[in-house]
Amino acid sequence: MMKLKMRFLRNCIILLTLTINLTACEENKINTNPFEIDNSIYDSMKNESIADSGNNYRIKRFLEKYKSNQDVYIAAIGGSVTEGGGPANYKDGYFYQFARKLSDTYKRNPAAKTIINDAGLSGTSSALGCIRYQSDVVDCMNHTPDLLIIEFAVNDYQEPTYAKGYESIIRQALLADEETAVIVLCVSANYGNSYAEKAPAASFYKLPIINMQKMMENTFQKNIIKNEDYYTDTVHPKTQGHEIIADCIINLIQTLDNADEDSPVIVPAKSLKTPDLGNLKRISGDDENVKIFAGGFNQIDNNTQQVKKTNSPAFPQNWHHPKNGSDESFKMEIFCNCLIMAYKEEWAGAKERTFGKAQVFVDGKLYATYDGGKDGGWNNTVPVVLIDKDTAENHTVEIKMDPETPSKAFTICALGYSK
Repeated sequence: MMKLKMRFLRNCIILLTLTINLTACEENKINTNPFEIDNSIYDSMKNESIADSGNNYRIKRFLEKYKSNQDVYIAAIGGSVTEGGGPANYKDGYFYQFARKLSDTYKRNPAAKTIINDAGLSGTSSALGCIRYQSDVVDCMNHTPDLLIIEFAVNDYQEPTYAKGYESIIRQALLADEETAVIVLCVSANYGNSYAEKAPAASFYKLPIINMQKMMENTFQKNIIKNEDYYTDTVHPKTQGHEIIADCIINLIQTLDNADEDSPVIVPAKSLKTPDLGNLKRISGDDENVKIFAGGFNQIDNNTQQVKKTNSPAFPQNWHHPKNGSDESFKMEIFCNCLIMAYKEEWAGAKERTFGKAQVFVDGKLYATYDGGKDGGWNNTVPVVLIDKDTAENHTVEIKMDPETPSKAFTICALGYSK
């Protein structure tokens, strides 16, 4: 089989990983109570957001570095709320507000090196996040995070891995670096969140967890804050809403900081959900476990989903079958126990629908047909599980245009596997 040699073009771009001076200044003056409600009520709200304080050992190790002005790496991965959705300026999102507030709270030296990486991506679930973790978090910073915030609670409804992708991110982070501290963040939405699905994994690894949903619902019900003063729509907070999230994270960290130190936790040898997705690796071309022949999917789609902060493609390396392209199939030989594919759904507002359906065959049998021109698309990325086995084996995967739409386009945005 012919091999496709591709150089991995990361979109972590220098702009995604920032070395910044986080000292609070006049133009970024910290306001600990954005809605000017009674401070005691606001403190109660922050405390109510702590669903589980978890084990504080790794947080305390992070704070030792932070307080002593050592180099620190702070990252967040999630959906549009983590990306800063809602405010006009993404730097008004909770993650950047949190970074500024953390510096102010602990009086960090302005000369100390703080690397922050906001790896949020709109409309994406943890099934795609587990593919992105290594490339978009670790590789972007060229370092494992000292503190990682994981947020997918309003994006994970009906996600295809049934929370195994979420757990995979947790395990990747905890196993790669024994000092990486993880906070599980469940933001809120008018339609609810998936805290109930997140809590078992957080508890299994003894992680601290913030649940904004119940706290905000109680706040709205008591008319302390109005729904329309918090949200810009059904899910994205206004700047003040993002600030409440940031304050809740700060409050959690201070609570753990003030508590007696826990003993370190050993990461369980086996995952909570089985079969284990393991440390998913993003496929960038051939490696010792993967052989690819791109066939008619040998072009690059430069119009994939955009990263908010840079207005650049989130998946600059992809496999694209252009309109009226070759009828040759995309073929892959792979040794794995799990394989996840993410494909593009074309923007539904296009004057002419140029994207069509693609058939996926696994080990010679038709597995499923996916529609890249589905109504409601906005160039978003849809993850699907193609292989999910207890043990790793050799598999073949073939992707070809459906006979109904042979001359239409289709884009494979990303592939990730574990073995």
